[in-house]
Amino acid sequence: MAAELGVCKTCRAEIQWAVLAQKPHPFDADPTTDGTYMLVDTPTEVRTVAVYVAREKRKAGDRLHKSHFATCANAAAHRTKR
Repeated sequence: MAAELGVCKTCRAEIQWAVLAQKPHPFDADPTTDGTYMLVDTPTEVRTVAVYVAREKRKAGDRLHKSHFATCANAAAHRTKR
């Protein structure tokens, strides 16, 4: 399945959606050298997240994604109160 692209409602950055802990989660659209998540297409055609030991993947030259919650200047606006 191709990445489901979107735009953050508050900072307007381009994001990709994937499933993390069985919930939709936004990730920065472009992978970086200091990211921690690898987005993986599965046979069920649901883009999921494989959490890797980032250090090992970066040594191999892989570029990984960052959670958009970690990079959004307005991340607090997306948090729900418990």
